[in-house]
Amino acid sequence: MKTYMEPKEQEEYLMNYLRSRRFTEATKALDLSSLGLDEELKSVGIRPDFNNRIFVSMLLRAMKDATPDTFILNLSSNRINSLVSLREFSSLFPDIQSINFERNFIPTVDDLDNIRGLDKLRELILLNNPLRNRLKSDMDVDKYTRELLKIFPALRVLDQKEVQPVIQFDLPSEIIVMNLPERKQNFYDSEATKNLVEVFLKKYVSYNMNLCTTAIN
Repeated sequence: MKTYMEPKEQEEYLMNYLRSRRFTEATKALDLSSLGLDEELKSVGIRPDFNNRIFVSMLLRAMKDATPDTFILNLSSNRINSLVSLREFSSLFPDIQSINFERNFIPTVDDLDNIRGLDKLRELILLNNPLRNRLKSDMDVDKYTRELLKIFPALRVLDQKEVQPVIQFDLPSEIIVMNLPERKQNFYDSEATKNLVEVFLKKYVSYNMNLCTTAIN
């Protein structure tokens, strides 16, 4: 095995490596977990680094040629701290249905916006990432889920838990604003009417209480 390869040779090697070592045809699953620790790639001068745009560009080209039919992608344990380098991912692999980003360093939900456009993505795992570890309450989890659903509307499983569908209503584009009547303190037309009603109610209540007391005795 050559210990040094030109960039074009590295890309061809990576294509063959992905298809033969990392891809499962039966499930259309590409397992790239812990890719940076792979000794075989290191032996030919390939240094997997998902925070390096040059490497990620080469990897995406190799994936597109070798495993274009990938449905399930495992990117766990790759020390990913940004998804900026993956901006082209959604256009290259629009049919991806599941991605595992577990045990990385993704900082915020906003970073997932870099791979917006995966309209068929049904499962996403972000466990053991800073954006997930900082969630302290159910309210935090709900907000986190809603924000991710805005980016991936087809999502059904998040962090290995089923996502409850969001109930939406189709509203007209133009909301008709009705002019409500002026708010009043009460419904009396005058102070005299108010006093008359209050006197009546007091006598009515007193009369009925007397009836109840008589019935009980």
